[in-house]
Amino acid sequence: MIRPYLAVVVGVILTGCQVKPSIDSTSTTTFEASPYNEQTQEALVAIQTSLRVLAETQRASYSKNTTTKQQVDKYNEAMSMPKWLDTPINAGRLEMPIENALQMISEKTGYRLQPPKGRRPVTSIIVTFSGHGRSAYDVLRDIGAQAGSRALVSVAVNRNANMAGVIQLTYL
Repeated sequence: MIRPYLAVVVGVILTGCQVKPSIDSTSTTTFEASPYNEQTQEALVAIQTSLRVLAETQRASYSKNTTTKQQVDKYNEAMSMPKWLDTPINAGRLEMPIENALQMISEKTGYRLQPPKGRRPVTSIIVTFSGHGRSAYDVLRDIGAQAGSRALVSVAVNRNANMAGVIQLTYL
């Protein structure tokens, strides 16, 4: 019974008394730079230069063809809410399949709902939203966020004509 304890104690003592290997302080370790570092750096500089030239070219061509007022109008149009998506969705808290929710919004806004694209999941994507006092734009944004990586909700706005756009659901 004492033998196992004695063996452990002797093992600990012998391990503690072991001589450490000596390290030669005069030896040095050198590392060579990888040849790929230079190639990568050169490629990054070339990409950065190309992007800068592209941006300057686009900026120059855009500013030559448009006046300041046109630029401001384009910006305001891009930042404004699309026509008919400011329609209020007067509904309480709803929980339904995503296709039914988009159908309801398309009926209220006058937008056309395209048939879903992609492969339908086995179970419907259920979305929950509150339409009380909120615009169709906000509700569509919430529905798209809830769909997450399973589906994509997109809206194609017809800004030139006096017609509404299209709501499209794409399963991922």
